[in-house]
Amino acid sequence: MPELTEALTILGAGTPRLLGYNDARNPEAAPGRPRLVDAPLDEAVGGLVAHIRDFRPDIVIGHDALGQLTGHPDHVRTHQITLLAVEAAGLAHLHPDAGPP
Repeated sequence: MPELTEALTILGAGTPRLLGYNDARNPEAAPGRPRLVDAPLDEAVGGLVAHIRDFRPDIVIGHDALGQLTGHPDHVRTHQITLLAVEAAGLAHLHPDAGPP
Protein backbone atom coordinates (compact mmCIF):
# COMPACT_ATOMS: atom_id res chain seq x y z
CA MET A 1 0.00 0.00 0.00
CA PRO A 2 2.91 2.44 0.39
CA GLU A 3 3.31 2.52 -3.41
CA LEU A 4 -0.39 3.31 -3.89
CA THR A 5 -0.28 6.05 -1.26
CA GLU A 6 2.81 7.60 -2.87
CA ALA A 7 1.32 7.47 -6.39
CA LEU A 8 -1.91 9.11 -5.24
CA THR A 9 0.05 11.82 -3.45
CA ILE A 10 2.06 12.55 -6.60
CA LEU A 11 -1.17 12.74 -8.63
CA GLY A 12 -2.84 14.95 -6.03
CA ALA A 13 -5.59 12.38 -5.59
CA GLY A 14 -5.56 12.19 -1.79
CA THR A 15 -5.46 9.02 0.23
CA PRO A 16 -6.39 5.52 -0.96
CA ARG A 17 -10.13 4.77 -1.04
CA LEU A 18 -10.64 1.04 -0.68
CA LEU A 19 -13.78 -1.07 -0.89
CA GLY A 20 -12.48 -3.33 1.87
CA TYR A 21 -12.79 -6.70 0.18
CA ASN A 22 -10.29 -9.49 0.46
CA ASP A 23 -7.88 -10.38 -2.33
CA ALA A 24 -8.59 -13.67 -4.12
CA ARG A 25 -4.90 -14.57 -4.00
CA ASN A 26 -3.96 -12.95 -0.67
CA PRO A 27 -6.47 -13.88 2.04
CA GLU A 28 -4.71 -11.67 4.59
CA ALA A 29 -5.45 -8.46 2.67
CA ALA A 30 -8.75 -7.91 4.52
CA PRO A 31 -9.21 -10.68 7.10
CA GLY A 32 -12.82 -11.66 7.74
CA ARG A 33 -14.11 -9.94 4.61
CA PRO A 34 -15.31 -11.72 1.47
CA ARG A 35 -13.05 -11.91 -1.55
CA LEU A 36 -13.84 -9.29 -4.17
CA VAL A 37 -14.74 -12.02 -6.67
CA ASP A 38 -17.30 -13.40 -4.19
CA ALA A 39 -18.79 -10.08 -3.05
CA PRO A 40 -22.34 -9.27 -4.17
CA LEU A 41 -21.99 -7.28 -7.39
CA ASP A 42 -24.54 -4.62 -6.43
CA GLU A 43 -22.87 -4.07 -3.06
CA ALA A 44 -19.42 -3.64 -4.60
CA VAL A 45 -20.77 -1.34 -7.32
CA GLY A 46 -22.58 0.74 -4.69
CA GLY A 47 -19.38 1.11 -2.70
CA LEU A 48 -17.48 2.36 -5.73
CA VAL A 49 -20.37 4.65 -6.74
CA ALA A 50 -20.10 6.29 -3.29
CA HIS A 51 -16.37 6.89 -3.80
CA ILE A 52 -16.91 8.29 -7.30
CA ARG A 53 -19.70 10.61 -6.17
CA ASP A 54 -17.63 11.80 -3.23
CA PHE A 55 -14.38 12.33 -5.12
CA ARG A 56 -15.88 13.35 -8.49
CA PRO A 57 -12.92 12.33 -10.65
CA ASP A 58 -12.39 13.65 -14.16
CA ILE A 59 -11.25 10.21 -15.30
CA VAL A 60 -11.48 6.67 -13.98
CA ILE A 61 -8.89 4.06 -14.95
CA GLY A 62 -9.39 0.36 -14.35
CA HIS A 63 -8.33 -3.06 -15.54
CA ASP A 64 -9.29 -4.47 -18.91
CA ALA A 65 -11.94 -7.18 -19.32
CA LEU A 66 -9.31 -9.93 -19.22
CA GLY A 67 -7.68 -8.88 -15.95
CA GLN A 68 -4.52 -7.45 -17.48
CA LEU A 69 -1.74 -9.90 -18.25
CA THR A 70 -2.28 -12.22 -15.30
CA GLY A 71 -6.00 -12.88 -15.58
CA HIS A 72 -6.25 -12.26 -11.81
CA PRO A 73 -9.90 -12.90 -10.89
CA ASP A 74 -10.08 -9.69 -8.82
CA HIS A 75 -8.87 -7.68 -11.81
CA VAL A 76 -11.59 -9.15 -14.03
CA ARG A 77 -14.17 -8.38 -11.34
CA THR A 78 -12.74 -4.88 -10.91
CA HIS A 79 -13.34 -4.24 -14.60
CA GLN A 80 -17.00 -5.24 -14.25
CA ILE A 81 -17.51 -3.19 -11.09
CA THR A 82 -15.78 -0.12 -12.54
CA LEU A 83 -17.85 -0.06 -15.74
CA LEU A 84 -21.11 -0.41 -13.83
CA ALA A 85 -20.15 2.12 -11.14
CA VAL A 86 -19.04 4.83 -13.57
CA GLU A 87 -22.39 4.56 -15.36
CA ALA A 88 -24.41 4.39 -12.14
CA ALA A 89 -22.60 7.33 -10.52
CA GLY A 90 -24.36 9.73 -12.88
CA LEU A 91 -27.85 8.28 -12.45
CA ALA A 92 -29.86 9.52 -9.45
CA HIS A 93 -32.14 6.47 -9.29
CA LEU A 94 -29.21 4.05 -8.88
CA HIS A 95 -27.64 3.84 -5.42
CA PRO A 96 -29.44 6.92 -4.06
CA ASP A 97 -27.84 6.33 -0.64
CA ALA A 98 -24.36 6.81 -2.17
CA GLY A 99 -24.64 10.58 -2.43
CA PRO A 100 -25.83 12.93 -5.15
CA PRO A 101 -24.95 12.02 -8.75
